[in-house]
Amino acid sequence: MTPEVHDVGSVWQTLETSDGRSKAQLDVAPVGVVLAAGEVLAGIDSNGDRHLLFPLREGEAFLADANRANVRMVGLKLDRRQYASVVCSLRDLDEIFTQFCRELLGSLATSDSPARAAREALNLWRRLFADPNSDLLSEHSQIGLFGELLTLRQVLEFQGPSGVAVWTGPDGSQHDFRAQELACEVKATLSREGRRVSISSLDQLDPPQGSELYLIHCRLELHPKGQTLPGMIAEVQVLADQAELEKKLRKVGYRSMDSDQYTSRYVVVEVRTYRVDADFPRIVPSSFLHGDMPAGVESLEYVIQLSNEPPFPLNADESLTVLKDLAKS
Repeated sequence: MTPEVHDVGSVWQTLETSDGRSKAQLDVAPVGVVLAAGEVLAGIDSNGDRHLLFPLREGEAFLADANRANVRMVGLKLDRRQYASVVCSLRDLDEIFTQFCRELLGSLATSDSPARAAREALNLWRRLFADPNSDLLSEHSQIGLFGELLTLRQVLEFQGPSGVAVWTGPDGSQHDFRAQELACEVKATLSREGRRVSISSLDQLDPPQGSELYLIHCRLELHPKGQTLPGMIAEVQVLADQAELEKKLRKVGYRSMDSDQYTSRYVVVEVRTYRVDADFPRIVPSSFLHGDMPAGVESLEYVIQLSNEPPFPLNADESLTVLKDLAKS
């Protein structure tokens, strides 16, 4: 019988909240992916670090990382079986590490050596796991900014330099883009599997009074021939009021003096636009009695899955109309 495939992020969360969790060893659970050498496991160790473990074949060579990088590969022995484990020891990287593992799991079926595939993938993603406390934008923030600039570039093509004004996210607005009767929220991801969107607040998918709200979902992919974040910014600068654009970029934490540090390259795989209406999966103030969250709940974060339809994305002409209407402001 084929095992049920579980989302690796959900498996970690279950392990972290389990009443029977051991503090002295590695607690593991299967993710539903079975390789030639055995099952892939998700694990949480006594330090709270997250692991993704791949069983090694008899005699398979494996070289562990000698350093203590935020994300690294180590060798482990569990129930007399040898594993290669990709481990993340920094909680600020949980979201991007989960994306990495989801993509990695999707590619293992065609790999002769899961350990080698994990090593190659980790080398490709290495820059994404840099210290998030540095002055540079985290890779998660870079991906989000890339998606917003992709949308802004299209708006500027319709409206011209003054279109920078509708990019309101850097100014602390409720939504990333705001026109008179229209708002847009942009979400970008590197995940190849599914269309998961992380929502960070109760009002993020709540349309402004008297306006329509749209969600633009951009799927990116790392590729050596792709475009860097500074490259995207350069394209937008040609179309924009450069002084206003520079102000907004500073507000989101991007400094042009650091441009040579942003070397990750992305290609756009897919862009989908959704109308956020009463049938769209979301949690907003009106979801609660009297429009208030339960007493004692200060904030809310959740994930929606857009792979299953409905909701259906807008077609190409409808999506273009949204951008044109945004540019009319």
